[in-house]
Amino acid sequence: NNIFDKTVNLESLDLSDNEIEYIQPGLFKSLKNLTSLYISNNKIKALESNTFEGLSAISYFHISGNPIQSISCEVFTEFLELEYLTLEDLEFETLPTNCFLNLKKLYHLDIKKTNLKNINKGVFSGLDRLKQLYLSNNKISTIDVGAFKDLPVIDSISLDQNSISKIDDKTFKDLSSLTSLSLSENQIALLDSSVFETLSNLRFLYLRGNQLSELSDDVFSKLAELVHIDLSDNGISSLPNNIFKSLKLLNTLNLSKNKFDVLKKDTIPFISGLKYLYLSENKIKEISIDAFENFKSIFDIDLEKNKLQHINKDLFKGLNELYSLNLQDNQISDLNPNTFDNLPALSRLVIDGNPVTPEVIDI
Repeated sequence: NNIFDKTVNLESLDLSDNEIEYIQPGLFKSLKNLTSLYISNNKIKALESNTFEGLSAISYFHISGNPIQSISCEVFTEFLELEYLTLEDLEFETLPTNCFLNLKKLYHLDIKKTNLKNINKGVFSGLDRLKQLYLSNNKISTIDVGAFKDLPVIDSISLDQNSISKIDDKTFKDLSSLTSLSLSENQIALLDSSVFETLSNLRFLYLRGNQLSELSDDVFSKLAELVHIDLSDNGISSLPNNIFKSLKLLNTLNLSKNKFDVLKKDTIPFISGLKYLYLSENKIKEISIDAFENFKSIFDIDLEKNKLQHINKDLFKGLNELYSLNLQDNQISDLNPNTFDNLPALSRLVIDGNPVTPEVIDI
C-alpha cells in the first residue's frame, strides 16, 4: 500500500517544498484522474523510467528546483494527454533525441534555468502540436541545423539568456508558422542576411542585449508581417537606409541603449506606419530639425537619458498624432515655450530631470 492508493479521484497534486529525494516507481499508479502535478523545491536527483507510471490523464506537469542531473526519456511515456510541461531550475546538461516522442498533445514546453548546452536535432521529434517553446536562461551555445524542423505549428520560440554567439542561416528554416522569436541577452555579434528569410509570418522579433553593431540592409527584408522589433542594448550607432524598406506593418522600433549620438533625417530609416520609437539611453546630443519629418503617424517618442541640451522649436512640427513624448533626464536648459504648440494629440509630456531655466516655465 502507498499513501495515494485510496485517493483515486484526485485531480491535482502539489508536492512542492518538501524534502523528497526519491520517488518510488508506482507511487502514482492509482491516480488515474490526476490532471495536474507539481514537484518543486525538493531534493530529487533523477527521474527514472517508470516514475510516473499510471498518470495517463495528466495534462499539466511542473517540476522545478530539484538537483536533477539526468532524465530518462521513458519518464514521459505515460503522459499521452500532456499539454503543458515545465522543467525549470534543474541540473541536466543534455536532452536525448526523441525524448518527447509520445507527447502528441503537448502545446507548451518550458525548459529554463538548466545546464542545457546544446539543442540537438531530433530532440523535439513528435511534438506536432507544440505552439510555445521557451528555452530561456540555460547555457545553450549551439543549435543543430534542423533542431526545430519537427515543429510544424510552432508559434513562439524564446532563446533568451543563453550563450549563443552564432546562428546558422538555416537554423529557423521553414518555420513558416512562427510569429514570435526572442534571442535577447545572448552574445550574437553578427546576423547572416538570410537567417530570418523563411519566417514569412513573423510578427515579433526580440534581439535585445546582444553584441550587434552592424546590420546588413536585407537582414529583415523577408519579414513582411513584422510589427515589433527590439534592438535595444546593443552597440548600434547607424542603420542602413533600406533596412526597414519592406516592413510596411512595423509599428514599434526599440533602439534604446545603443550608441546613436546625432539624429538626422535618415538616421532612423523611413517606416511608413511607425507608432512607437524608443531611443532612450543612447548618447544623443543633437537632433536635426528634420529628424522626425517622415514619421507623421508617430504616437510615442522616448528620448529619455540622452545628452540633449537644446530642442529646436520646430523639431516636432507636423507630428499631429504624437500622444507621448519623454525627454526625461537630459541636459536641456533652454526650451522654447512654443516647442509643443502644434501637437494637438499630446497627452503625456515628461521633461523632469533637466536643468530647464525658470524663465521657460514662467512664460
